[in-house]
Amino acid sequence: TLKGLVDGTYVITETSAPTGYELASAITVVINDGKIDSVAGASSYDADNFVVTMVDTATTITPSPTPEEPTPTPDEPTPTPDEPTPTPDEPTPTPDEPTPTPTNTPVPTNTPVPTNTPVPTNTPVPTNTPVPTNTPVPTNTPIPTATPTPTVTADLIIKVVTDGNKSPIPDSNVKVIDKTTGNVIKTVTTDKDGLIVINDIPVGEYTIVQTTTIEGYTVDENMYEVKVDSNGNVFVQGVMVNTLEIINETASPTATPTPTQGGSGVTRTGEKTSHRAIIGIVFVVASVLIFGACLIIRRKKNNDIEHV
Repeated sequence: TLKGLVDGTYVITETSAPTGYELASAITVVINDGKIDSVAGASSYDADNFVVTMVDTATTITPSPTPEEPTPTPDEPTPTPDEPTPTPDEPTPTPDEPTPTPTNTPVPTNTPVPTNTPVPTNTPVPTNTPVPTNTPVPTNTPIPTATPTPTVTADLIIKVVTDGNKSPIPDSNVKVIDKTTGNVIKTVTTDKDGLIVINDIPVGEYTIVQTTTIEGYTVDENMYEVKVDSNGNVFVQGVMVNTLEIINETASPTATPTPTQGGSGVTRTGEKTSHRAIIGIVFVVASVLIFGACLIIRRKKNNDIEHV
């Protein structure tokens, strides 16, 4: 049975046959779409049940020829030393006497001798079998090198100006502090145009603080929050801009004490206040003394009237 074979062309040959029979001829079977499509060399086949029949032909027995008896050699066997040497009196056979020839041994007849087993003919090679071509040996494939991941950075512009006409303030120091570690990563100074350009700031969160300014202006004490995200965008106080403006207000003038003219020369305002305080105390003490004296005098007069 040929069930289970995949589509293709197959050659079926018999490798051995029973005694007295010849090998059957090779059979070529073509299976297409899971069915027997064609059969060549078979006596019969059942395509529905995938059965192909091979028939062995009985061989013809011929008697083998009688083998010829071997002719004995003329040389007599040399007697062994143990055999007695014939005496001279014994007659030596003359060479004219015929040598007895053994009779033919009868060969049994009707012994079937197998004929030469026929050699199977060349088995046809199934067609349409693709012969694999030489597979090309791959050349050395270059190992791809690791592409370095670009570092994301951003630039920040800081501008320090006055509160009036927004004039630039040079020589003002500003610190950039890493918000995570608290470390100062940069201390920068404004140029003559009041500008600071900080390049290549890595991704992270920072605090910008002004530390000094020029004379006549006050330092901006605000702490500005700056963030650089993974896309390189800059956020100042939560707004996506890349410029931070720091405004310094004009400093209030320091009050200068006004000198006053006194009898002994120039008296400062502080000294004048002290003198007034002393005069007030003396006045209060004097008033108390006068009031007390008046009470004493009045009581004395009342006493004198009662005695009279």
